[in-house]
Amino acid sequence: MDGDRPATLQAHQIVCLEAEQTRLYAEVIQVMPQRQTCWVRPTLLVMGAAVYTLDGCPDIVWPSAGFRPALDTEVIPLLGATETSPQGCQHLRQFLHRLA
Repeated sequence: MDGDRPATLQAHQIVCLEAEQTRLYAEVIQVMPQRQTCWVRPTLLVMGAAVYTLDGCPDIVWPSAGFRPALDTEVIPLLGATETSPQGCQHLRQFLHRLA
């Protein structure tokens, strides 16, 4: 991504929101340019070495500028290392709360 311009995000694209040792991967449902936000469906949360699937977690609306397009080469290897845990949604809420 060019540091001077945010990447153009599109529906169905996988994006990443990262801070410290945590990365959220999500699918873009809708880009809302007038509000500079994206409606995304959380997919994976990577916290250090732990990878959580986020099935059942609610969709989120977040500022578009925080996301970057995710590369296939970074997402595909994570799919085989996931942990199904009811705590995934709780970890997601905590991550977003720290960023807000």
